[in-house]
Amino acid sequence: MGCSTCKCEDAHPLSSCGCGCKPPPKPCAPPTILSCAAKVKVLASDAGVVLPRSCICTDGLDVSLLKMRVRRRGECEWTLEYPAWDLDDAGGVRFLLDDLFFKQKLGRYEAELAYDGERCATIEIDYRKKCPVSAKRPAPIKRVEPCYPSAPQGVNPVFEPLYTFCTSLCSIMEKDAQVLPICDPSLLCGLVLCRPVQLAIDDGVHHELVEFSACQSGAVVVTRGVGGTTPQRFPAGSRVMFVWSPDNVTAAVEGC
Repeated sequence: MGCSTCKCEDAHPLSSCGCGCKPPPKPCAPPTILSCAAKVKVLASDAGVVLPRSCICTDGLDVSLLKMRVRRRGECEWTLEYPAWDLDDAGGVRFLLDDLFFKQKLGRYEAELAYDGERCATIEIDYRKKCPVSAKRPAPIKRVEPCYPSAPQGVNPVFEPLYTFCTSLCSIMEKDAQVLPICDPSLLCGLVLCRPVQLAIDDGVHHELVEFSACQSGAVVVTRGVGGTTPQRFPAGSRVMFVWSPDNVTAAVEGC
């Protein structure tokens, strides 16, 4: 006997003769309640988002227990996850976004917060529009590019081996860390400097000057928060470079 046929909308099992149609996909699980009732508009030039403390549904807040996972609205799979990074001066929670997010298609994304594994709240990230954001809403973290003077004329070549020095952190550098976790310590450990040098660390949001004079047991040990800056927590990938800070200019003018 011949096999009967069916249409895909009949959703017969795969074993049905002559059909071969899969059952319709199950709908996505509904998102968490928008308890924060907020949207944040993000541009490719931004570095992340900061959420008001009111968005986090817990009395005590341990930043290390808070995570945010992201998916495109209308899709089922969560594709990215970011840990909460730190708190700003107003107590808002900062999340730094990376290239994995900014390489996504423009459009609307759902971001779900989970505290200690428990789903907490959902916000919407609009990676498309350029409308201004209310100060009481989640807001994008603007990228900050610090300005340093150009190389002065007629200085002593105290720091000449470092003029083009630029590398990146290979791991997180905590606020109280004294070792600079750059990928290749030999870039600095092979130098013999007659005066300490200031290096800049920059993640696009924070910048800090640190002072380096010599390695200790193969580790790049630095003094944090020099030149009027404050120690910060930096993610892996942050830039580390030589800059003509005012103190570096003074040292190069005075010489060894």
